[in-house]
Amino acid sequence: DEKLWVFLQAHRQDLEAACIVSGLTLAKAANGDGPDPSFRVRKAAGAKCSRCWMRLESVGRAEQHPELCHRCVEVVEKL
Repeated sequence: DEKLWVFLQAHRQDLEAACIVSGLTLAKAANGDGPDPSFRVRKAAGAKCSRCWMRLESVGRAEQHPELCHRCVEVVEKL
């Protein structure tokens, strides 16, 4: 129902963290409805970060930390 859809959208990042996944995309069923949420799992694009182990396309973009993703680069540079 619409309340569930709004809730899931509002908490997408929390769901991503709780499910321990590199990314989570929400999409309605092709017909726009359905009795329950369904899930599809696919291998994430990108490389595996050596610090957080998430597969992200940002791994290798930072010249000074080629083995880290953008999030981990920010943390490491603050230390």
